[in-house]
Amino acid sequence: MSNYTEEFRASIVKKALLLDSKTSLRSFSKDEEINISTIRGWINKYKNATNIETVQLPKSYNDEKKFEALLEYKSKNESELGEWLRLKGLKSEHLKLWEEEMKKSVTKNNMKEIREENKKLKQEKLLLEKDIVRKNAALAEVTALLTLKKKVNMLRGIEED
Repeated sequence: MSNYTEEFRASIVKKALLLDSKTSLRSFSKDEEINISTIRGWINKYKNATNIETVQLPKSYNDEKKFEALLEYKSKNESELGEWLRLKGLKSEHLKLWEEEMKKSVTKNNMKEIREENKKLKQEKLLLEKDIVRKNAALAEVTALLTLKKKVNMLRGIEED
């Protein structure tokens, strides 16, 4: 059984409360590798606590808008940031969560591509190994035929060049 720090539990609860409509708590728990019942228990425990603020995610932000907002956020200096967040109706927690989501997404996509490439390379390796076995068998056959030809010619008294 893992012992989680209060900060970690609070961050997981906060992320769980910030989930958008596309992400289920079940898939979130799988991504975080924490049992869903554990997360639900933490949510129930912290729901009324003052250290967890429930921030509603803007529903109108699709992945493209989230990415654009992240790019804008990164380009702002600290003095402009507060005003920009108020103007967009966002909180810094939204952007931190979106950044984590995008990093995970990119990592998952990269891993999927690596697995697919690995699978193709294994298939290619098998084909090449079969080809080598076939060529080795052909080479052994040719060698045997040449040896037999030499013996026959030697028995017949024919000299070779």
